[in-house]
Parts: sequence; C-alpha cells; structure tokens
Amino acid sequence: MFPAATLMRLTFGALGALALLGGGVARGETAQSGGPTFWVVPSGGHFAQDEPEIDVMFGFGTNVPGRISVFVPAGFELYPARPVGSDVGVASVYAADYAHGGVTRTLLAGSVTAAPLDAAAEEAAQVCSPRRHVAQWSIGLSLLGQPIDVPIYLAEQAAGDPAGAGLRLDICPPAIASSGILLPVSELTLMLPELEPPTARGSYVWRATVAPLAPDQRTILVANAYELRAAVLVPHRLTLAGRYLNHVALLHGALRASGQPRPGVPITLIKLVRTVTPSGVRFRDMAVAAMRTKADGTYAFRVPLRKSAGFIAIASATQRGCAGDALAPRGCLNVTTAGTESDPVTISAGGR
Repeated sequence: MFPAATLMRLTFGALGALALLGGGVARGETAQSGGPTFWVVPSGGHFAQDEPEIDVMFGFGTNVPGRISVFVPAGFELYPARPVGSDVGVASVYAADYAHGGVTRTLLAGSVTAAPLDAAAEEAAQVCSPRRHVAQWSIGLSLLGQPIDVPIYLAEQAAGDPAGAGLRLDICPPAIASSGILLPVSELTLMLPELEPPTARGSYVWRATVAPLAPDQRTILVANAYELRAAVLVPHRLTLAGRYLNHVALLHGALRASGQPRPGVPITLIKLVRTVTPSGVRFRDMAVAAMRTKADGTYAFRVPLRKSAGFIAIASATQRGCAGDALAPRGCLNVTTAGTESDPVTISAGGR
C-alpha cells in the first residue's frame, strides 16, 4: 500500500502539484518563460506522509513527447531490479487533444509495477531504447476502457551518457490501438515511495532529453530533441524562529542549500489557522507576508499579532537558465529546483 498522501496527489497532476512546492515558480532572469519543465521533488511537497518519496514530474505543454530519457545522478538509488509484479509507485498522465484550435485534457492514473525482462521484451525494447537493460517497469493506464501500458526501460550508465549519471530511464509513450497515434502526453508524474535522496552534501542534477512528436502524432523528431534539468539540493533547509513584542510577531530565518546561502528566493509566510469542528479540522491557513532572501540567505518578517498563532515559511520553487553543454540538438531549456518549507513555530501573544 502506498501512503495516502501519494494517492491524493494523483488528482493534481504534475503542474497542479507544483503550486504546492512553494507558492509558485520564481524564474531567474535568464530562464525560459513557459514551455516544458522537469521537476524532481524529494518527500512530496506539503503533504504529510509516513514514508519518504521521490516525485518525478514533467510538463510538456504542446510539445507532445515521443520519447523521454531521464539520466538519474549517481547517489540516488531507485532499486531498478525488483520482483516481477511488485509495486514500484503510482503515476498520473494527462493526455491532451489539441484538435480544432482548442485543448481537451484527460487524466489517466495507474500503478507502476515491475515487468518481466526476458529475451522477447529486451528485443522489443530496442525500438525505443537501444541498449542493454537491467529492468523494465510498466505504467498501467486505461483510456475509455482500453488498457494502455507505458513501458519504462532502465539501464546502467553507458558511453555517451552525461558525467555523473548512475541510471537511465527511457519512457516510451505507446500507440493507441484505435487510432495508431502515440499517447499525447502533456503532463507526466511518477511518484516513487520509500525512496530517499542521497545523504552526501551537494547539488544533484537530473537531466532529461525529450524528442517531440511531429504533427502526424506518429513520427518522433529526434533532431528536434531538447534537454530539461532538475536540481536536487542536499541538504535544502529553510529555518524559521520568532518571538512576540508589543502586538507584533518578529519572525526570521535563513535558506541554505548544500551548506551555502540561497539569495533572491521568494519566501512566503503562512499563518496557520485551524479550527476543530464536529466534522474534523477546518484549514484556513493564509499567506500574511512575502519577501526575497537577502545576499546571505536570511529573511525577516514583522506581522501584527493579537493572539497566539502558528506559522510556517515556504521557499518558492525556482527556475533558471542552463549552463554548460546540452545533451540534445535543440539545447537545454531550463533548470528547476523544488521549493521547501520550514518546520512550524508557535508565537505566544502575552500568554494567549
């Protein structure tokens, strides 16, 4: 069984979940505006859960992918070879129809399971992923009652892979039997429970190449492939402390990643307003202040306070331009970093 929080997030899709990673996305000056994005989020954002988890999220927009290759940095252990039929995680896919000048999106959700990798499966895999594999996973979806299996082929690092990569995942959208077109994926989320980020300090960059589909929705345009990156910062910590003075809550903290300050990141202060009712707890949390971290990564808020209250601080997800050589012909579009949040604090107002 997967954590309830994991299953709950299926209803949001990749981009909906991003709104929960820190009050939206803050873009650097050189970042692309809009367009495809790739996010890797340890522990799943704001949903409390008992187990660790790594979420891998893509938003493609109108750039429907025909092939997706993900290079997992060394240090992340995904345990690729698992017993056939065992649970790996859960997935959600938004399939989009861009016909007639509009867009219709359909949410498909299913389990990710370990699939057999015999000689026949390995031969079939070469069409999408021409290398030897250590495992195969499968996303089990259903569209209008028609089962659709999306294969994920896993291989160890090989010549030509980016430096520091430890594992490669090739995701191959299948053809829809009724039409022959490839599954038109606009968003893809993989939620992999019981997995943790590395413990060694550093910036771990996941890299992905995406080859889009031609307008016929059958031909994969390998020459038009582009790269996306997602940085996971270890450790990535936002602190929050405060005190009460003359009807004001004085709150302060700092944002640090890999032991270094993170300047210029938007911080939102949330006041925790919760009421116990006969039907359960009613959440009315509200944003009460916002600012960017200073050059040394610190921030401070002054908030009027008449009675005791709890607070948390949220660092926004960020997006910036790429540096260094790209893996794909069309270059690298952007690098993302998921947001993070502080532990809650309670400020007592004159004993109340």
